[in-house]
Amino acid sequence: MFPARAPGHVLSRLAALLLAGGVALTVVACGSSDGGWDSRSLAATVQDAPFTVAVINSNPAVGPNRLMIAMASRADGLLVTDARVSARVYRLSEADGGAAEGAAPADIVAEEVASADFTARNIDLNDEHFEEGAAARIDAPPSPHAGAHRPVANDLPRSAPPRLPAHEGDITTVYTSMVEFDRAGMWGLALDVTTADGETHEGLRITFAVREESFEPAIGDPAPASMQATLADVGGDAEQISSAIEPNEAMLDETVAEILEAGRPMVIAFVTPAFCVTRFCGPILESVVTPAWRQYGERVEFVHIEPYVLDVLRARGERVPVPAVQEWDLRTEPFIFVVDASGTITAKLEGITDLPELVTEIEKVLG
Repeated sequence: MFPARAPGHVLSRLAALLLAGGVALTVVACGSSDGGWDSRSLAATVQDAPFTVAVINSNPAVGPNRLMIAMASRADGLLVTDARVSARVYRLSEADGGAAEGAAPADIVAEEVASADFTARNIDLNDEHFEEGAAARIDAPPSPHAGAHRPVANDLPRSAPPRLPAHEGDITTVYTSMVEFDRAGMWGLALDVTTADGETHEGLRITFAVREESFEPAIGDPAPASMQATLADVGGDAEQISSAIEPNEAMLDETVAEILEAGRPMVIAFVTPAFCVTRFCGPILESVVTPAWRQYGERVEFVHIEPYVLDVLRARGERVPVPAVQEWDLRTEPFIFVVDASGTITAKLEGITDLPELVTEIEKVLG
């Protein structure tokens, strides 16, 4: 969350919820018509699972969404990094249009409208494990579906081991799937989860709210023509507009507006390498965006926008959003947008992502 808008940080609060052992269950009316979507029944479906689960999108909305869920162990608070997850998607509504004032709560009608398979997106938060051109991996016994090691940053072949072994507590994992919502209101997921040790937990039910419109631009919207600060505006001093240890000047030399005018596809990364504040951001620039730039930089423009005014943040510790953040109406970071040559947003990746996911979205705009 950007403090200019509201106190706190959306992903930070959700991380705290998960680590405290809470479950993101919206209380709905008692007495479900299918016996499974009132608050008591929802709690019963998850009470025996060894982990909590939550939808962690900041504001899912009508239309296509990259839906994110996260799971945290009840025993130690560590995120579940290696699981197979699928779900049935339900549209929820009150029977007969709801109950009259003073009457008993209306039943909840649950209509199954889709199914979804979720993919694990892993990021290693410890930069001592990061090595140029290689993905750190967890030193752990193999699981039936993860090969000899569990993937951490990405699935690229590695030429050398990381400097230090990665441990479970260093890894942030979210599970993502594209899901389309056709109306605002309450929605539900019935999740089937198989963990690395082969245990299966079926029918874990959670609910969440869907907005009519997202705050930030949606997939299919035109990209705002931002005139963010570039190297030319800061006398070539990249450290004024990037908190990366080694700023990539190729991502700092053109505005979004200039690239849109030229009709070139682009990747826009609103990320802060040095000032990430939660376990749901991580080294996205270093381990996802920069490797993608190396692979596609000749065909796609890459833009890094630091979300905060760096001189203020460094001097006073205040997170003041830059103008481009306000133009895009972002409420969380990191956010990566993929834009095609016509200027249309084709993908938006909130929070944790990995290189394969970004590569897939880039390939789509290259056709």
